[in-house]
Amino acid sequence: MRQGRDRPAFALLLVLLVLAGSALVVTSAIMDADAQVPRARATLGATRARALAWSGVQAAMAEIGAQREALLAGGEPRLTRAWTVPLDDGGAEGVVRLVPPDGPSGAFDADGAAPLAVSESAKIDLNRATPEMLALLPGLGEDGAGIVVSGRAQRQWGSVQEVEAELGGSTRGELDAAPDAAAGGEAAADWRGLVTAYSADANVQSGVGGESSARGRRRIDLNVEWSERLERAVTDRFGADAAASLQRVMSAGASFKSSGDIVRALRQAGAEPRAWGVILDAFTTTSADFLLGRVDVNRAPREVLVCVPGVDEAAAEAIAAARDRLDEATRLDPAWPVMEGALTPEQFEQAADWLTTRSFQWRIRVEAGLASPEMDSGESGVGADPSAPLRDRVVYEAVIDASAIPVRVAYLRDVTYQDIADRLEQERAAAAAPVEGPETGDAMPSGTSGDAGDSAALEWQAEPDDHAAGEEEVDDGTDSGADAAPGESESEPDSGASIREPPEAHGGRTGEDGERAQPESDRAGSGGSMNSGAGGSRRPGRWAPGAGAGGR
Repeated sequence: MRQGRDRPAFALLLVLLVLAGSALVVTSAIMDADAQVPRARATLGATRARALAWSGVQAAMAEIGAQREALLAGGEPRLTRAWTVPLDDGGAEGVVRLVPPDGPSGAFDADGAAPLAVSESAKIDLNRATPEMLALLPGLGEDGAGIVVSGRAQRQWGSVQEVEAELGGSTRGELDAAPDAAAGGEAAADWRGLVTAYSADANVQSGVGGESSARGRRRIDLNVEWSERLERAVTDRFGADAAASLQRVMSAGASFKSSGDIVRALRQAGAEPRAWGVILDAFTTTSADFLLGRVDVNRAPREVLVCVPGVDEAAAEAIAAARDRLDEATRLDPAWPVMEGALTPEQFEQAADWLTTRSFQWRIRVEAGLASPEMDSGESGVGADPSAPLRDRVVYEAVIDASAIPVRVAYLRDVTYQDIADRLEQERAAAAAPVEGPETGDAMPSGTSGDAGDSAALEWQAEPDDHAAGEEEVDDGTDSGADAAPGESESEPDSGASIREPPEAHGGRTGEDGERAQPESDRAGSGGSMNSGAGGSRRPGRWAPGAGAGGR
């Protein structure tokens, strides 16, 4: 009888154990779900921030494209500093703002504040500069210049970071060599802030001498045999007398293989420097759509100008002192350094093939995120507080290429954690700096560079939230509607990029001499010579002017 009475108790115990186990499972599931909520929110916030940052890049690209006519005339883009975007009905707002990108010393506006876009043409082109030019860059020297030149012989450099890695230096990107206002002096310029891999001048006219109707026309190529076509082009532009004079010069054996040859012919003919600009604007010595590696004489700092053949330190100082007081029409004239006495005619003849008076590639930095609770952004739209903190902050750096239509993103890189990487690099450098010995006065190391402190330790900087590391080079198809001399090549963005890839772009071809170039609706092939190179290189595909980027 006792055994029968124990059975209900045992069954009750089993039921209680089952219920307890089920409750434990349910509780664990609830706790796990609760733990996943913050992670999901963080992922959503990061995804939103990246979308906002990419939208900011596209917005800046659209603004630059709309101002391409002004860039042809030597102007600078005017960009919206910040705006807010409503994200949902709950009142959440996204914030997108442009922040000053790193740039060469001297890249400041009239108020002393760093601009929202920095000219890449104000720098030395790593892929085009001669070894002698590169060796003059602060901190690079002849050895560094030799490494740059030998490296590009295998494949064109795609970024400054590639050169740094090749030299065994930091991977943190171009340094901001701006004057240190707090210290009341100027920081020493660093070669990384003075060089670029993105510099191309469209081989079309600027409209020098008040000839705005000629702006955007393809220049006349003089590096050809005399022909009826050349005669017709010169006659249409300058008249029959000018065509006859040019025919006599070329029939006498003169050849024009460089801009310097044109300047030499003008000097020999006794032409005044004030007449040189119109000639140099109308004529070229190449059939290429783009003139690569030219330095913007109106924006380049002194450290860059002294690297240009024919420009010594005194001339660089004279150019920098004269350009700010010139009006826009004078600054557009390529011969103004001679007219203003900053360069002699002989110096300008050497420099002519390396100088331009306009910039088509502009570096920007876009910061985006969600408005913090304490952030009072006011009504949605333009005017977000540029100093307010952001949640899920993301920072993209991009180079916008307006050398052709459509205007494109030539370079894109996540630099969200670059500030942290910069501080780590500064700490590493400080630890490795020698100090005076206590008695002998001999220099002794205060620390070591440390294997873990080398460049590899900083390569994590571009990988927050599983975002693709390093730089992403992207092709975009936004059409600015401006006329130019486009050229194109086709390539795919990196398949690993977590940003939203822009649509495939379409380019155009230039017309014959003297004709305004028109865009084409169909892609005409891969014409960017900068994308060519030896197979199997460590650098797969390169940017070409007027073309989308070719991957990382």
